[in-house]
Amino acid sequence: MLLAAIVLLAINLRAGLAGVAPVVADIRAGTGLTNVAIGLLTTLPLLAFGFLSAFTPAVTRRVGVDGGVVLALALIGAGIVARSVPAVTLLFAGTIVLG
Repeated sequence: MLLAAIVLLAINLRAGLAGVAPVVADIRAGTGLTNVAIGLLTTLPLLAFGFLSAFTPAVTRRVGVDGGVVLALALIGAGIVARSVPAVTLLFAGTIVLG
């Protein structure tokens, strides 16, 4: 079960992280963001991923591997929901949470 959960987590995480680049033109048209803001939007997941990876062992010790997987899936879901709301602030917040 744990292996299946990790595989499903990886599949879901990939879509959330890589899903912005193909629709940059649509995001720019719908939000009016500048090139700098779009660049930040595509960079935020990588920055969050890199920064927060350092805390993974501490979180895993506190909540366990199963709890960590559940927490990660909950954060992915929250990030996707936040990015689905038509507000630029939530677009950036959801992108950070996904990272």
